[in-house]
Amino acid sequence: MSTRDPRMTVRMTERAFHGISSSLKRGMSAVVLMLILVACGGATQAPVAATPNPTQATATGAATLAPSAAPSAAATGGGVLADACGYLIPDEVAAAVGISNPLPAPSADDLYTYCTYSAPGAPELKIFVSKSPETAAAGFSTAKANDGEAVSGVGDEAYWSTDSFLPGLYFLKDGVLGYISGSASGPDDRIIELGKLLAERIAEVS
Repeated sequence: MSTRDPRMTVRMTERAFHGISSSLKRGMSAVVLMLILVACGGATQAPVAATPNPTQATATGAATLAPSAAPSAAATGGGVLADACGYLIPDEVAAAVGISNPLPAPSADDLYTYCTYSAPGAPELKIFVSKSPETAAAGFSTAKANDGEAVSGVGDEAYWSTDSFLPGLYFLKDGVLGYISGSASGPDDRIIELGKLLAERIAEVS
């Protein structure tokens, strides 16, 4: 029966223990490394989650820039329609001035809302309505400074300008200036009747 040197047994035990220890150390190192990576990964991902994605940014922009409601008196900050074409429908214009199927085209600037009614082979009919009492007063005073004559029965006060620049009917109604284009030669009864209707519509809004 052979006997093993006790010192050799101790050395073998030390080597085995050393191998197990190394394996445990490598295993622990790997676990620690994984924990560090997870922790770092979580730290770097947090700001990304807080930042809106392109879809969210677009949705926010769309909500901010959403179109306003249909034209109303409130849309201009005063007692007038945002779309001047809403005062007179094409059939009313056609009946008044004898043109067929006029097409309305709205526009606006800081002072007035406009509508141009046009039809093939016929002169255009233009109207505009002031947005503020200050604009109305100044515009009517300017019109009255031109050649022309006073007109009765339209709004609170009316004047027909025969000036070559924007001749036609100007009138005031409830602090609003209305205009309908007309002849530079003088008053036209058809335009005056249309002016009465426009003045009534302005009164309804204001």
